Amino acid sequence: MTLVIPKRDIFSDRVDLWVRDALVAGVATFDDLLLRLPGVYPSTALETARRIVSAEPSLLPILTGILQPAGNRRNNDLTRHLIDLPTPHPLDYDWRFADQTVNQLLSQCESITMPGQALALLGVPTVLRAAHENAFDREMILLDASGTTVDLLASVTSGRALKCDLLIDPLPPLVAGAVISDPPWYLEEMRAFLWVAARICLVGGHILMSVPPIGTRPTIEAEREELFAWSEQLGLKLLSLEPSVLIYQSPLFEANALKVEGIPIMSHDWRRGDLALFSLETKIDVPRPVHSSSIHSWVEECVDGIRWRIRRRESSAFDDPKLISIVPGDVLPSVSRRDARRMHADVWTSGNRVFRSEGRQTLRLVLRALRDRRDPESFVESEIGRTLSSAEVVLLRCAVDQIIAIAELERNESLLFKGKI
Repeated sequence: MTLVIPKRDIFSDRVDLWVRDALVAGVATFDDLLLRLPGVYPSTALETARRIVSAEPSLLPILTGILQPAGNRRNNDLTRHLIDLPTPHPLDYDWRFADQTVNQLLSQCESITMPGQALALLGVPTVLRAAHENAFDREMILLDASGTTVDLLASVTSGRALKCDLLIDPLPPLVAGAVISDPPWYLEEMRAFLWVAARICLVGGHILMSVPPIGTRPTIEAEREELFAWSEQLGLKLLSLEPSVLIYQSPLFEANALKVEGIPIMSHDWRRGDLALFSLETKIDVPRPVHSSSIHSWVEECVDGIRWRIRRRESSAFDDPKLISIVPGDVLPSVSRRDARRMHADVWTSGNRVFRSEGRQTLRLVLRALRDRRDPESFVESEIGRTLSSAEVVLLRCAVDQIIAIAELERNESLLFKGKI
């Protein structure tokens, strides 16, 4: 009888080996530890390190040293841009490339395309921004599901920014000499983004795509193998796979989640991705992967730079708009799509705060009133077509106070995160 070792156990053993080797080597900071691990999430790395030290007390001084506070770490990507992009929202899975990586990608695309060829950007607004700021000599076309981000870039850049949910929306007619693709790191999304890239790329053109490193989760190696097999069905040839060359800026929502988990203060550029380079050898008519998208289940309101997502609920009645806590402290201590607590959220902020609300449509009216600097009570009354009762006014004012307090908190968090205070 052959003993089959569960993949999760194999993965855990590998993470244990990586972390132990790093501790034995004498890493000086928690940042250094993460950079030695191929995509292992910080909370997993810390939990593993503590377990190893409990078994090997001689490594305790190393762990103690890397967990010492080193003062507030500044954002390492503090280039002042002409265009200030909207704060990333967790429902968009919006991790953005650091400036160093953006410049490397643009340089690489310049070398593999000809003047006059277009460069398509799938979910990479920072590349369009950099191309505009540096007068990059190619036509740039961004496809992105975030209407807030697209509207801004379409109004201020020389490139084209088109709102498009790459999982389900019809594709605009375009042909690109090269494509940069940064999908959410889940197999379904990676397959969908790669299908779009192959669809719009010229034969002989190239696709540069981010791929999660092998330490991302227990199933990732099998997912990567399936993705590369899928690429062959699309007529693509994998030319190279460079580990950990893509540097990301950890967004505010992830920084808040890690803080709640008790992770040591660290720099914002700890996250790395692998870069896959494909060439399109031939066009193959492969059916688009069937995918359901949740983005249309939410609507967005933005108040003083804080992005609020509200789960759709059409109603013309007044319902209690108060925010109801669903996790201690209101910040979801996770950024994973697999976290079961996500399904209970009706309201989600760009700082990763989640709530329930019985009156989501009324809450949306309150947010719109605050956005437009209007009196919430009179605005809600005009929208529902009647005067609010005294009890309803109390409920409304409670929601207003909650929103104002959260907005002030997240503005301060954002300023601290960006190193401005």
